[in-house]
Amino acid sequence: MNKVSVTSVGKSYKKLEPQMASVLKKLISLTKKGDFFTSLYLVDNRTMRKLNRDYRKKDKVTNVLSFVPPKGFIMPSNVPKTLGEIYLAPDYIRIHNEDIVYLLIHGFLHLLGFEHERKNDTIRMQKMEKHLLHKIKKSKLKNQNLGVPAERFI
Repeated sequence: MNKVSVTSVGKSYKKLEPQMASVLKKLISLTKKGDFFTSLYLVDNRTMRKLNRDYRKKDKVTNVLSFVPPKGFIMPSNVPKTLGEIYLAPDYIRIHNEDIVYLLIHGFLHLLGFEHERKNDTIRMQKMEKHLLHKIKKSKLKNQNLGVPAERFI
């Protein structure tokens, strides 16, 4: 069984937690076979800036960060495989009229190895983002858009 953990850090985003958990579980079921675990952290802008500075050497706030487990990461055999961690900054996302569900999909795809450094990789990732966003909306999960429709970013 797929498991997710959604946690507010630094500020309470409790109202977003159930929706984000539902979307994340759906993303795992749409893309992976077997048992997997993923953590999502909803963080304030200060925490996101610190993470971005410490791990990407960019001293600014960003909307989403993803971290895969290090190679050789050891987990007990009785727990699901860890895909990684996703960090979202809801305040930043709201202020910039971005769609939090789209950005969760974007961060999740990074955990699966998708990148957007080269044009072909960007096209491939955007195609998968659009596909998953359609599937999520079709599954009738509540899509609380915090701004501009996700289609604008695809």
